[in-house]
Amino acid sequence: MIKVKSEVLKKAIITQGFSLGEFTKICGTSKSSISNVLKRETISAKFANKICSCLNADFEEFFLVL
Repeated sequence: MIKVKSEVLKKAIITQGFSLGEFTKICGTSKSSISNVLKRETISAKFANKICSCLNADFEEFFLVL
């Protein structure tokens, strides 16, 4: 299971100048997908890597592997 550091992720999205809606368009996913990740605080490995690519960040910055 991959645990999401939701507050850190949300802050990174906003500080890079994106709203959640804009960020989902860049990542090619739906707004509900990002909202669910932030709410549940779990994510799939594939989606986590996609988010890291979109934010140009390291995996460990936003996620913990349990």
